[in-house]
Amino acid sequence: MTAEQRYDFAGIRSRFAKQIRIHRDPSTLSQVSGLKTLLVPFSNQTQKPGLSGNNNQPACPVTIIYHNEFANGELELGNDWRVNLHDDLLQSLTAHFKTENIEIVY
Repeated sequence: MTAEQRYDFAGIRSRFAKQIRIHRDPSTLSQVSGLKTLLVPFSNQTQKPGLSGNNNQPACPVTIIYHNEFANGELELGNDWRVNLHDDLLQSLTAHFKTENIEIVY
């Protein structure tokens, strides 16, 4: 048996995830300002050597889901904001936005 490609968990997530969805509402909107800081190291803007999922594997689109009492909407960030779903990114997002607000869609 020979392997054509080798993946770790982060590489598998990045390859097969359709998107990562971050749910927001008015009570947590102030935390969104720190989102750029969390995403940039794992985005297409800055590829860190050695991070899982960076070996020309597809990066995952990021969608922000916002809702309040008057409206709701979805905003998919541009291609520069696609991310590799590295464990460090997921830990940072869940720490800042809580586990129930982070959703990986396969």
